[in-house]
Amino acid sequence: HLICAKCREKIVKCPTCRVPLDHIRNRALENMVAKMVVPCPNQTLGCTMKVKVEDLMKHEENCLFRMYECPRSRSSCVWTGPLHEVANHLSDKHNMMYSNDDLGVINETYSNPDGVKNAVWEGPMMRFNGNLFLVHFEQMKTGEYVSFIRFFGNEDDAGGFRYKMTVERGGRLLSWTGVPRSIRDSVKDVISSNDCLIIKENM
Repeated sequence: HLICAKCREKIVKCPTCRVPLDHIRNRALENMVAKMVVPCPNQTLGCTMKVKVEDLMKHEENCLFRMYECPRSRSSCVWTGPLHEVANHLSDKHNMMYSNDDLGVINETYSNPDGVKNAVWEGPMMRFNGNLFLVHFEQMKTGEYVSFIRFFGNEDDAGGFRYKMTVERGGRLLSWTGVPRSIRDSVKDVISSNDCLIIKENM
């Protein structure tokens, strides 16, 4: 008899014939279901794609209409919502500021007078040509500083932009040119890939 995966976890005997259940998969049925075409779960959010069940997970990962999580890197915030609401959420709930400059230039001063290791500065947000970006600046436990720009959108669209970041102090200047990372990418993944400006503590 056929039992779905969620129900299978809860029962020991088949509810129809009372025979103890084993762990044999019904591969013939799995193959039939895999070929079925179903609408994307994000259909109510605007996605019109219909895909095979076997391709559904891959589509969901890349669907342009899937919900966004709160991009704050160290927040326990569990908010999710559509892309057009992310900036308002950051502004309203996390007091994140907008840059006043729409020319694509931000001039920020970051300071850590208490010498706190593992500190994070997130923001400001910047609007440029109708797109939103976010500055991430962090001092890690190792003492190194890292910084990069995050893009409000998916990974493919982020690849269409470039940014230049310049850090200046005491007559010295360090420059980094990179591709913004989608806010879908975790800060941890960006830093572990070294796809960011890295400044040694003694610099």
